[in-house]
Amino acid sequence: HAAAAYLDAAAAVLHASHINHQNVLNIFLGDISAIKAQSYVSVSLDLYGDIWQSLEQLLTVNGCNYWFRYIRDIFTSGFKITEGLIEQVNSHLAVPDSILAQGGAAVAYYLEGKSEGETSLNEARLLVLGDKGVGKTSITRRLQNPDAAMPDDDDSTAGVDTHLWKQDECNIRIWDFAGHTVTHAAHKFFLAERCVYLIVYRGRTENPERLEYWLEQMKNHGGDSQAVILVNESDRREVNIPINSLKEKYNIADVVTFSVSQDRDAIINFQKQLIGIIQQQPSWKKSSIGIGHHKVKVELEKLFTNAEGDSPSELIDRNTFDEITKRCNVDNPEMLLKNLHALGVSLWYPEIEGVNTLVLNPEWISHGVYQIINWVNQSKRYRVEFSDMAKIFAEGVKRFPADKHKFLFSLMCHYELAYKCDQDDALVIPHLLTKDQPPKLPVFPLGEGLMLRYRSEQALPIDVISRFIVRHSHWIHDEQVWRYGVILKNEQGAVALVREVDRRLEVSVKGAGKREFLSELRTNIDDIFTAYKNTKPELEYQIYREEHGQYGERQELWLPSGQIVGYTNDGKPYYDEKRKQDINMGEVAKENNIPGAIYVKVEAGSQVLVGHQQNIQINYSQSNEELQSVINELARALTANGHTEDAKMLEQAADSVEQAEGVEDKKALKKKGYFSPVKRIVDALSDDKSSLHKTVKGLKNGAGMMKDLVGGYEGIAQWLSTL
Repeated sequence: HAAAAYLDAAAAVLHASHINHQNVLNIFLGDISAIKAQSYVSVSLDLYGDIWQSLEQLLTVNGCNYWFRYIRDIFTSGFKITEGLIEQVNSHLAVPDSILAQGGAAVAYYLEGKSEGETSLNEARLLVLGDKGVGKTSITRRLQNPDAAMPDDDDSTAGVDTHLWKQDECNIRIWDFAGHTVTHAAHKFFLAERCVYLIVYRGRTENPERLEYWLEQMKNHGGDSQAVILVNESDRREVNIPINSLKEKYNIADVVTFSVSQDRDAIINFQKQLIGIIQQQPSWKKSSIGIGHHKVKVELEKLFTNAEGDSPSELIDRNTFDEITKRCNVDNPEMLLKNLHALGVSLWYPEIEGVNTLVLNPEWISHGVYQIINWVNQSKRYRVEFSDMAKIFAEGVKRFPADKHKFLFSLMCHYELAYKCDQDDALVIPHLLTKDQPPKLPVFPLGEGLMLRYRSEQALPIDVISRFIVRHSHWIHDEQVWRYGVILKNEQGAVALVREVDRRLEVSVKGAGKREFLSELRTNIDDIFTAYKNTKPELEYQIYREEHGQYGERQELWLPSGQIVGYTNDGKPYYDEKRKQDINMGEVAKENNIPGAIYVKVEAGSQVLVGHQQNIQINYSQSNEELQSVINELARALTANGHTEDAKMLEQAADSVEQAEGVEDKKALKKKGYFSPVKRIVDALSDDKSSLHKTVKGLKNGAGMMKDLVGGYEGIAQWLSTL
């Protein structure tokens, strides 16, 4: 453990340092060897000179002073395992996953908030899923009160209804999701990890595939969350569910069968069973918060739960929140907002420009979004004008006043449920478009176009193609878009057809710059699939067969991406059994610009390395000098505008790149990490939420310098990745 802790510390120090890395690395390696041998390590901070000041400055600027103190204490204690260190490590292990996902600064803030004491959140979420009419609203009511009246036949959930179910020490937030198909694409933004999923099912009246459909929803958005399947039956006939097969694929805690409308005793037993399952969840055991932060949470709940008899507040502005944190003696309200958002206590959207709204009740968002979707659907449209918002919320003006309509409008785009058109005054909801494709689609002649497809054994998530359409709405060609596909045309004139067919997502591209266009579309599709915890379809490329030097009749041959990369990197051809001939996989990889596929060829006496997103031919020495130049240019601009800390960070990165000039062994360039400081800067510049991105964007010609720096680094990084 001490060696691992030291290694973390060593990495941080190296990244913060701008002196000779090799000398420092030798010291670190010696120290780690001594720790592993359980020898006492005597460390004087003087040994590291100004590295410590650089490290402290770097971590403090990035909100990670907690981690600097942690590293310093490990060093100064001689790497001894103390009770305090063990407690600290246990505290790190207990950080909720949603906070960990926010990054080191958010974790540091969360841990520092607990340093003066902590209290259990006692919060859990129970998400109720299932098709329309299976009894979701009924079980939601009767969990809270076994004698509650059953809902009327036409009393169905419009979007998501939330309820607070208090049991013993548990505050269980029940989210009852609508079963209407039109709303399913929006469910993903309210499904979450660290929850228990209650899937309600009528086994005799439903298609068994529907049960697996909802389990897939849970697994894609809930990760390792557990499911409880409730078979809602009014008689005792046997329900046939392949439970053992389902348990192999999904995290199912139990399957219970009873009649929600008739079995009162069964409901009472089910209450206890659910409480037990919830309290065994790892997220429940890790559900704690610092005392000061808890005070803020309690104050927010008072506003929302109408504790003092006034009208409850579902929304507050940022100034009100800052006043609450001030009264509770809590600093850094911005970071607390992020952490409360991650924990699901309240929702904050700083990325939506001009919005100053903190949402205390997530149901406000879900009801607003679903109300828009349902209104547009009932109007037999797929498009909503901003002027329609007054009609949509005519009966809920008090809850959804006119000054919040723009916020809801923006949330539809933020959640990738819609895209803007007509100077931002209208939204198109792809999931409500016509199902049928246009009568004529572009033709992609054999040998002229490029084709790939994502093939899945399970049905694709319901929103994959609609999210893709939203992301590429600026390229939609002649309004040729439908629910399951779109035709795109980019600035270079390349045309793409992207559509969902059965359990496949197919992409065809032709025209000038088709390889680059294909790469960009593939990157975005990969990003969409990465967001799902479960669905990882196989990527395949269509291979064109040649006969006597000419393309023959179209006989489809599809090969998985990994197989093409394997053949390419091994320098072997693929043997086509049907044509009894070899196919050069290197050429296929090059033609489709397949990431990870590398081969070397010689052109006009110069080595060209092909693969990893683009053909790479680079004059390393010249590129290194150009990268230094643009980094220094940006550093000077930052200094001139008073951003001295950011400027110093860039100057150190330029020094590191300069040290790489004389390194002849290109593999050593990667091993010694000369470009690592630049990568951290590029990552920050590429993140439009980071403070560095915002600072640089505000400079004169900041966007241009940012583009040059990122582009210069990526060229070198791709070149290095082929070695």
